[in-house]
Amino acid sequence: MAKYTVTRSCGHEEVVALFGPNRDREWRLENVEPNKLCYECYQIALVEQREKANREAAEAAKEMALPALTGSEKQIAWAETIRQKLMTDLDEFIFRSIKKERRNDPQILAALDQIKRKTEARWWIDHRNVDVSYEFRNLLEEAAKEVKNEQMKPAPEVIAEAKTEATVRPENSVTETVAEIRALENSIEIVFPEKRDDFRGLVKQDLKMKWDGKWVRKLSGLNGSPINRAAEAGHRLLTAGFIIRIFDENIRQKAISGDYKPECTRWILVIAEGSKHAGWFAIKWNREKDDFYKASRALKSSRWSNPYTVVPPEQFEEVLDFADMYGFKLDKNARKVADAARQAKDNALIARVEAPKEQESIVTRGKPPVLDVPTGVGVADEFKD
Repeated sequence: MAKYTVTRSCGHEEVVALFGPNRDREWRLENVEPNKLCYECYQIALVEQREKANREAAEAAKEMALPALTGSEKQIAWAETIRQKLMTDLDEFIFRSIKKERRNDPQILAALDQIKRKTEARWWIDHRNVDVSYEFRNLLEEAAKEVKNEQMKPAPEVIAEAKTEATVRPENSVTETVAEIRALENSIEIVFPEKRDDFRGLVKQDLKMKWDGKWVRKLSGLNGSPINRAAEAGHRLLTAGFIIRIFDENIRQKAISGDYKPECTRWILVIAEGSKHAGWFAIKWNREKDDFYKASRALKSSRWSNPYTVVPPEQFEEVLDFADMYGFKLDKNARKVADAARQAKDNALIARVEAPKEQESIVTRGKPPVLDVPTGVGVADEFKD
């Protein structure tokens, strides 16, 4: 290696390090190095080239009626060039890879227009390396999906009108934040972006909901239908002074009027297999509000198996009377057990059995009679020696 001072094409001198045989170094000093720019001039030239390319891309964008980009000044300048190249590459891809009769397909043209309408500079920068067929195809497919979604999306004024129609305000609202209530197949949800202790206490304690990015309650057959639980939630929130929004008109009217089926919290269930009391009735109630411990434990053969009072199926009549007296409902399994126990009782052999007769006892009164003592007593001759 040797260092040489050379005069660049820009007129500036610069020290360079050359490797190899002397003959090769002399050739480079005469034919290569003098034709280069110095480092500083080269950097200036690069900036000028980029600015020229960006200006040309911006002018081409105007001619193509492309929208102005948004972002920082440097991002926009870079993205203008990327956009110009990417749109050109997309045109070439369509020409090379798509059959002639499909090149003017409305779906493809709409996808191209969707891509052209991208105005965020960062989007174009993120897609600067798209250069193979499957990537161009994916880009067009994603744009086509966006077009379809936009076509299905209602106009903003329609959305605003629907929200207004579905919103119910109490006479004296405690906040302007709206609680949007949704009834799903097996759950209800409430979206309420404001943090309030009174709201949290109501939905968590009274409505038994849990926070999961929104308030959610999973429902089973014992909780009633999602329609009734959503209507109950709406009614309770309205009475507490919260604005609600329910898009289902039927649920909304039930929430306003309070005309919904209250949730039953008193149930007669059946203990599942694998338990010590499998097949027994299980008496379940809301222990925070009611206390049926003593009444349930008064049933014959009952046991306490936390959190239930359990009763053997043979006592189905007492269990049914208990349910009628205190407003308990039997689920389908408990109803089957009760029916089976009743059937077993009805099918049992009934026999009339008389009590065994006891031997009459002789009862005498007073002292036993006095016997006469014989005057002469002897031994018979045959018993004598």
